[in-house]
Amino acid sequence: MGRTDEARDVLRRLPEVAAGRYLSPYHLAGVYTGLGEYDQAMDCLERAGDERADRRFQALLRKMNLA
Repeated sequence: MGRTDEARDVLRRLPEVAAGRYLSPYHLAGVYTGLGEYDQAMDCLERAGDERADRRFQALLRKMNLA
């Protein structure tokens, strides 16, 4: 929504946040999507699926007959 500098700042701080707690790749995908970096967003969504990080994501895949 036009706040790309803030979004990139979030990305820079993520390693520090992830060091103290689990950070789902699903949420990271949202940041990349907001930046228009769709390849990175898809990479994160694939990692989320591989990790089965989010039950709702898995349910969505099943709903779309992708899992």
